[in-house]
Amino acid sequence: MHIKSTRIFKRAALALVLGGAIAVSAVSPVFASGGVGSGGGGGGGTTATLSPCAQISSFKATGGNYKTWGAIWVNYTVKNCGPLETLSINVTETNTVTGNVEWSSTTNPYLKTNDSYSSPNLDNDFAPQATTYLVTITVTEYSTGAVLATQTVYATTGTKVGP
Repeated sequence: MHIKSTRIFKRAALALVLGGAIAVSAVSPVFASGGVGSGGGGGGGTTATLSPCAQISSFKATGGNYKTWGAIWVNYTVKNCGPLETLSINVTETNTVTGNVEWSSTTNPYLKTNDSYSSPNLDNDFAPQATTYLVTITVTEYSTGAVLATQTVYATTGTKVGP
């Protein structure tokens, strides 16, 4: 009887070992990645998050005049290349003689990733004639104030033509 129980014990042990091997082979793909010979992949990864980002394009400021005053007209497009968020877009016109900011405009569009905002014609109609301005556009992250993009151009208002 001792021999018979030893055989049964060995068969049970073998069945237990084989069952464990089958279970491990069935579960192991869950814990490793990368396939055979690849060295694994660390079991997965994280989703990349976009950093705040903005791109300014077609920014222009044009000087002109009316009968008794000068004017600066500004147009631009801003693209949100970061995550969904509100951007703050500020345009200023600084008189190059006095150093004073004499005109400004701010808008805060809420943009999805890769969406753009194009300004209407921003119109400073009551600027002094024959005055040069440094026109600056600054795009910031609305929630933090972090500067994402900035550009500058010069524009000069016109002079009175005719009576």
